[in-house]
Amino acid sequence: MFSTITRSRFEDISREDWTKVLDVNVIGSWICAKLVVPHMEAGGYGRIINISSSTVPVGLPQLMHYVTSKAAVVGMTRCMASELGERGITCNAIMPGMTDSEVDYAGRTEQSLTGVLGMQKIKRIEQTGDLVGMALFLASPASGFMTGQSVLVDGGMAYS
Repeated sequence: MFSTITRSRFEDISREDWTKVLDVNVIGSWICAKLVVPHMEAGGYGRIINISSSTVPVGLPQLMHYVTSKAAVVGMTRCMASELGERGITCNAIMPGMTDSEVDYAGRTEQSLTGVLGMQKIKRIEQTGDLVGMALFLASPASGFMTGQSVLVDGGMAYS
């Protein structure tokens, strides 16, 4: 979703852009969860892993619609954790930083890459593979007593 976002000052974000971002990031995550929960509940076990963003604690300029949508994912994750824990389903979120992918990379400038690297403690662009370990952990029995959490996997950017 990030690659399709138009960077705009908050007062210049169109209602169409605002709605599109929230529809994909919030409504899309909610619909996916609604569809899988009955199957997880029937099996007495489940792991919901939402994708938020390290932009939530940072609050980047000209991305208010995106950051707001990812903050909503954090809130939704916590609410689902409160409701679903007693049914054997955990709900957590991964908060990646700027991740190198073909789709995501198209709209990036050298200036934005330099800015992100300047904020990160690990001085390289995050790869999709950097998220695998956390996803596997959250999907495994090892995370069975962890729910409602949002975990930063961003090379140390959010605490700069």
